[in-house]
Amino acid sequence: MTEFEPNANVTFENQSSEGTSVVIDSVNSTNGTFVAIHDATLLEGNVIGSVIGVSEFLPAGEHENVTVELFDVPGAEFEETELTESQTLIAMAHQDTNDNLVYDFVTSNGTEDGPYLEETGEFVTGGTNETISNETMENATEDNVTEDNVTEDNVKEDVTEDNATEDNVTGDAAVELEANATVQFDNQTTSGEIVGIESVNLSEGGFVAIHNESLLEGDAIGSVIGVSEYLEPGEHSDIPVRLFNVSGATFENTTLGENETLIAMPHLDTNENETYDFVATNGSEDGPYINETDAPIIDDAMVSVETFGGVIDDNETDDNETDDETTANETSSAVSLHG
Repeated sequence: MTEFEPNANVTFENQSSEGTSVVIDSVNSTNGTFVAIHDATLLEGNVIGSVIGVSEFLPAGEHENVTVELFDVPGAEFEETELTESQTLIAMAHQDTNDNLVYDFVTSNGTEDGPYLEETGEFVTGGTNETISNETMENATEDNVTEDNVTEDNVKEDVTEDNATEDNVTGDAAVELEANATVQFDNQTTSGEIVGIESVNLSEGGFVAIHNESLLEGDAIGSVIGVSEYLEPGEHSDIPVRLFNVSGATFENTTLGENETLIAMPHLDTNENETYDFVATNGSEDGPYINETDAPIIDDAMVSVETFGGVIDDNETDDNETDDETTANETSSAVSLHG
């Protein structure tokens, strides 16, 4: 009876991630598999330490859209809990050599649950133009996994579409972190020239634009009446934003003339020039950060305008007119009574 060698294939496409997980497009195996996620240090010979994620055991057959949680691997310890930058990751199909349905490759220092092999005994990383040999994997112990393990003899270049076939048991993908932001914009009283952003956190850096309420009517460009200076990635607090001073926009006003609701919106610096070009490019650059529903991230605030005589009272005119009408009515009544 002919004995078939176990085999597997993996498809791992470029994707965006929130940093805590990735998705394997498809995996097919004859004997069941784990899909391990390695970072790029695998290509430097770091076979054990490069494992940053692993799937649950997947029975023999084809599986699609397999989510793999990162930084949760039996036997491994991590300082990180999520990816902090976009990078290339490598998906590798591993066997369950001890049949316990637990990924023991790291725990056993590479002696159990090794990867599936191609017919050539090598592991091809589809888009990296580098091949990792079985010899390197077999030498995977904490003491000898160094850059010296990966030499010109076991790293073969020029992997073509002809040899990157369904027999491949690894695949690499560029994993791009999803940009995310939060913003807090509180009700406040101002002179009408500047507003203050309580706090903002920008994963990729950028700006905080201030829109008036015409944004809610669909005027995404013309509603921009202010923008912060460029903000580096990370958290910022107490950010002043000068109004009516936006690159590419012209204004008739120089200050707010009345109390109104304004909307703060974090924007990316898509062309990386640290200049807010959203208005000047008619929205083609420096677009807003978006949430999981693809809607811009915003926070609104009631901005009251303070003048030399105090805060503008929206009801002040109406009250004065009412008082004048009352006085006039009282006078007319008095004249009639004394007529």
